[in-house]
Amino acid sequence: MREMSSLQKSFFKKHSSHRIAALLLQQGETVQIPLTGSCMKPLLCEKDLLTIYPLKAEQLRCGDVAVYLIHGELKTHRFLKSKSIDKHDYLITKSDRRYHCDKPVPYENLLGKIIQIQKGNKLVDYTKPNWAVINYLLGKLSPYISFFEYLYNQCRGFIVTFMRYTIGYKNTARIKKIIGSHRP
Repeated sequence: MREMSSLQKSFFKKHSSHRIAALLLQQGETVQIPLTGSCMKPLLCEKDLLTIYPLKAEQLRCGDVAVYLIHGELKTHRFLKSKSIDKHDYLITKSDRRYHCDKPVPYENLLGKIIQIQKGNKLVDYTKPNWAVINYLLGKLSPYISFFEYLYNQCRGFIVTFMRYTIGYKNTARIKKIIGSHRP
């Protein structure tokens, strides 16, 4: 492989891969980029290769994994619904690993949605009907799942504290085995 020219190096120094992908999506091009971050685990993992299809906000359906631009960075979160605030339309999105929704995203920030994920040798096609149903259900249930997960984690912490201090049970590893380990 030949080395990049100084012009190419200068270009890539000034323009992030996120910005280049955003420009291509704004031009109507489908792009593939690796995922960075872990906010959409377990369905999307770091370094999965995402295929992003450009579309308008009106074309999104509940549960679609939307890709939008915030402060020059691409964000990949699950679309839950649209909301009008002060005569402006916004996307309501949420990370699969967070308890709360994101700040509303202006319609014009939307770049597209994920249609395929390459996980090593495995290709996951989000355009197939089974994935459309799974994503729809995740979109509808996501706020409730997060709430119950939050309650579980709060109760788990209370139980550990209770066992440690009330009944003097000091074997932390045994406590975790009894009530289950906390998801990082």
